[in-house]
Amino acid sequence: KQWYQRRVAITAGAARMKKIPADQVKLRTKKASELFQSQFPYTAKLREVQQILVTEVATDKKHYVGHNKFYDQVLIPMKEEYLGQSLTVRIIETGKHYLKGEVITEGEKQAIPSTYSNPNQLAFSLNPQTMVQRIKKSTNIWNFLAVLLVGVLFQILYITYRNNNR
Repeated sequence: KQWYQRRVAITAGAARMKKIPADQVKLRTKKASELFQSQFPYTAKLREVQQILVTEVATDKKHYVGHNKFYDQVLIPMKEEYLGQSLTVRIIETGKHYLKGEVITEGEKQAIPSTYSNPNQLAFSLNPQTMVQRIKKSTNIWNFLAVLLVGVLFQILYITYRNNNR
């Protein structure tokens, strides 16, 4: 859809800018799209050995999806015993949005949280006392900082959400 001026945008600096000709807009959009399509962020990970946790079935229904410590999607062959497993894989193929791996060794079964029966139940509690308890249970400085950061971010998001829905 074509961009149109909104009432809020009238006072913004962009509303006072000179409009760019349509052919220039198309050319810039094409160049930006070509740049995006030329990027393959996972190429350097080819042949790497990674630890993943297999959690779900891929959308193609032919692979399982596992996630590494960076939460990159790693596709592996669909074998029933892999679901819920911590596996060591070698990356054998990379794509724009995925990695494909071959299983080297199998680990132990991991506990995967099931979906919540109560839709009002949150995966991470926004209660400050609960966050303090999680921080106290942290065993090293990185866990402590990660839990603290996540807690602060959730508090900010919750406050923003609450203020926007008043």
